[in-house]
Amino acid sequence: MKIKTFSVKNFKSVGVNELSFDFSENIIAIIGENNVGKSSILHALDYFFSGIKTMPTKYFHNFKTEQANAITIEVRFDNLSESDKEHQAIKTYLST
Repeated sequence: MKIKTFSVKNFKSVGVNELSFDFSENIIAIIGENNVGKSSILHALDYFFSGIKTMPTKYFHNFKTEQANAITIEVRFDNLSESDKEHQAIKTYLST
């Protein structure tokens, strides 16, 4: 299984502006100052692969305000095997 693209918005410190990554290279480096969202990106990927379908309110970007925005985590894959398609995080959301 190889991730082709990944995007996230409204998750923890990542706001309404979608953050997208292209995994066409074999190595990805996330560089930035403290408290800009590097760990949030990794947490979003981890949460996606956990297969858990409900998310605690603390993960929402604006959970302390009246502006509720849906969290979006999108992962596109390349070359999924049949066993990959049965993974708990992928099976439910698989579309062609």
